[in-house]
Amino acid sequence: MIATQQRSSLSFARLRLRLRLIYLAITMAIAAWVSCRGASAWTLTEVPARWKCPSNSSCRQRPTTSIEATTNDKHDTSRNESSTRRHIFRKTLLQVVAGATLLPTAVTAATDTRSAGTAAAVVSTDTDASCQSGALVAEQAIPGAYQQVCMSLPTRQVPITITVPGTSSATHILLTLEQGGAAAGTTGLAVWNSSLLLQRLLQTLTATAISTDRTWLSNQHVLELGCGTGLVSLTAAAAGAASVTATDGNPVVVELAARNLQTNAKIVSAAIPKNECRLEAVALPWGLLDAVDYTELADLVLGSDLTYNAGSWRVLAETMAMVVKPTGCIVYLSLGHAGFNVNAEMDGFMTVARAQGLVPVQVGDAGWPLPNISSSCASLEELLLRDCVSAAEREMLQATGGVRVLVLHKQIMGSKR
Repeated sequence: MIATQQRSSLSFARLRLRLRLIYLAITMAIAAWVSCRGASAWTLTEVPARWKCPSNSSCRQRPTTSIEATTNDKHDTSRNESSTRRHIFRKTLLQVVAGATLLPTAVTAATDTRSAGTAAAVVSTDTDASCQSGALVAEQAIPGAYQQVCMSLPTRQVPITITVPGTSSATHILLTLEQGGAAAGTTGLAVWNSSLLLQRLLQTLTATAISTDRTWLSNQHVLELGCGTGLVSLTAAAAGAASVTATDGNPVVVELAARNLQTNAKIVSAAIPKNECRLEAVALPWGLLDAVDYTELADLVLGSDLTYNAGSWRVLAETMAMVVKPTGCIVYLSLGHAGFNVNAEMDGFMTVARAQGLVPVQVGDAGWPLPNISSSCASLEELLLRDCVSAAEREMLQATGGVRVLVLHKQIMGSKR
């Protein structure tokens, strides 16, 4: 009796398993047929752990796996690939109906085929040219994050133009930046639009300072927070800073930045022989306990796109206030994104920064610490949109909420600034 019950239970379990496998195979066969007809191509991709949290949220960075759809209006999958898909699913269906158990292998093969085909077509020739020319590239919203196609490249090339005191023309330098791809738990292993804009702003301010016979960054100590690939730090070094400290809270990002600094420092030195800037990349988690080692080190603190997580505002403001000199300043830039209000983000952060003794300074104020642009622009945002971006880039930025730049001072006792 016991043996009969066991055989009956086993037969029933096998029947349920076979029915489930048949159902899965039919479902996937239908999906393959729809894909081959040109409805949509689905790819399973690991996306960067890039969280853009609302200002009233405390969400954290985390790796995200999502299924994203790409329309087939310009679908370039070959006939051979489509034929392979149909063959895999037809074979799978027949095997399952016959009682075979090869479904996992067949599904894996089909998924790998789609992923490989998509990866090969991710960066087109035109897009690759944009990625390697330092252009701003649209960042697409995906579940819980943002990403862009240039992040899939192992390196990005960014041209910079530096006006050097005593020269009759500008010096053009092509930086080559290693990227770490879409690694889980990191946001600093790729070049973001915000860092591209900040380095362009530095170039423009440097040119403005030279035109007024002022060596803006000479003898200045610069510290970058959230340095990522090191693009902004390298630009500050090329612009004439005495020393630049590139910092990030992630040791993996620091290692990447250090490699980029070492590689490109040689390029900068060759282009500008008199440049003797001291460059270093160090780990600096935000907060008073870690920042105390860099107390009042920097004449200029730089940062971009660091305030997307409201939960980090306090420690970021503490770090800024700790590392900047009483006579120094902080230049911080952030961008809007689809569904993400940059003005709310920056206003919220500014409230926290004031509590740490940091106050904003505007173009035209008596304490303005940067090269004077008041005769031509009322703000750094206006300068950026007028002189630092193309018409297409300007349209893209305006469509996603624009750009904000804060210039902050330490509040000095008895001062009204």
